[in-house]
Amino acid sequence: GVDDGSSDDSLERLQELQAVSPFPMRVLGSGHRGVSGAMNVGLGDAQGDLISILHADDRYAPTKVEAQVALFMEDPAFVLVHCEYQAIDAGGAALAGIDSSLDPRPAKGDALRDILLLRADVRSMTMMYRRDVMVALGGYDEGLPSEDWQSILRLCRVGPIGHVPRRLVDRRVHQR
Repeated sequence: GVDDGSSDDSLERLQELQAVSPFPMRVLGSGHRGVSGAMNVGLGDAQGDLISILHADDRYAPTKVEAQVALFMEDPAFVLVHCEYQAIDAGGAALAGIDSSLDPRPAKGDALRDILLLRADVRSMTMMYRRDVMVALGGYDEGLPSEDWQSILRLCRVGPIGHVPRRLVDRRVHQR
């Protein structure tokens, strides 16, 4: 996990998760560099071929990684694979009217033009991408806002996008 200098107990919570994690987990600090900076710290430390970012208190279905890896293996040309999501509240209950079915159609294949014209969408909180491609692109541009939007556009210029047509991510939405 990467902590960007949080002022709450995020770092301690990450360290607690690290102690009980059934898989190897590293806790890194990025020193208030912002979201793109924190993503670059994680990207620089990552050793796997595929990267999937789990933000804050969202959650993955147990089969998310498996389903996306299978699609990458089915078509090695994919640079990014995404899936569907459902918004949930702070307690984990599904929120009506906030899910990927309301977004533009999912981007697939050579989708740059459709994404730019807002005719297709990548569900950013659900994406998995090839580490080597993002590293070759120079990582996340820390001078630009919206790390998800800029990374999607840059990745889809390089190769095709895959899509798993199942809800495999819960996106937590906090009511204000």
